[in-house]
Amino acid sequence: MLAIVGYLYYSGMLSVPGFTTEATYVGVSYSSNIQTASPSISSGNVTINVETYKTTVSKIAPPPTCRVYNSTRNTFMQKLGQYGVTVSFYSSMTIRNNATGEVYFQRTFNFTSGEDRKIEVLILNPIPENTTLRIDIHIEIHVTSTIFTWSKVIDRTMYTKTGTTYSPDKPYTSVNGILVQASAPIGTVGIPEVKFLAIQIRQYEWVHPTMSFNMSNILIYIKYHGTLVSDPTILGLTSEDIGKQVIASGVLSRDNYGNIYIEVEKITVAEVSIQG
Repeated sequence: MLAIVGYLYYSGMLSVPGFTTEATYVGVSYSSNIQTASPSISSGNVTINVETYKTTVSKIAPPPTCRVYNSTRNTFMQKLGQYGVTVSFYSSMTIRNNATGEVYFQRTFNFTSGEDRKIEVLILNPIPENTTLRIDIHIEIHVTSTIFTWSKVIDRTMYTKTGTTYSPDKPYTSVNGILVQASAPIGTVGIPEVKFLAIQIRQYEWVHPTMSFNMSNILIYIKYHGTLVSDPTILGLTSEDIGKQVIASGVLSRDNYGNIYIEVEKITVAEVSIQG
């Protein structure tokens, strides 16, 4: 069987209609923000980013429907390793059709280490284009040592969308980051003193990336209806929201200069939101 699959793969027959099927990729990145310089871990939290796109997989030798990638970054051990701690993550994740409630994926994970990680899911069920997926995530973190114990429960609901135009180069994403003002992207013709809105994330917050980043702090310029944004009120925000944590959903892309953009469909700060 393996010989046959190998022959079909190298002969290109696995790309022939009938040998392949469409799947929906959902990647969920988890990164902990335990600060190694802080005297306490009580404010520790988890940043979650999501990316989605359509892909094609082999019917004959389909890949695993769920894979977990661990990062080398482990802030729990960096901060608390000297105390001989043990760290456990209990996490459950359910992906469903937001309109119909149909469950596409549901699994519980038990991790016995504190690394940042990414869970990648392939949904083989046929999903209509432009379907909104709801991702319910429950996380329980337990840190124990001979001198102290600490635990935290985190519940998040994330939303993402399917669509035939979304690809690894242009995934639909939900990005967590800081809203900042930045100079115009490289190669952009414009007024030098104008500052544009962008979302700043750190490289480790995009674990095992589909769209790889090679800088420690990443600027994702915000576009709304195809145009760079300098005025936060266009997004339903105010100047006071600059410097705050935001969650933006939309299509991620990169141009020939290496600038990264998100065509925002929805952006939220606390209870403020806009949907385009």
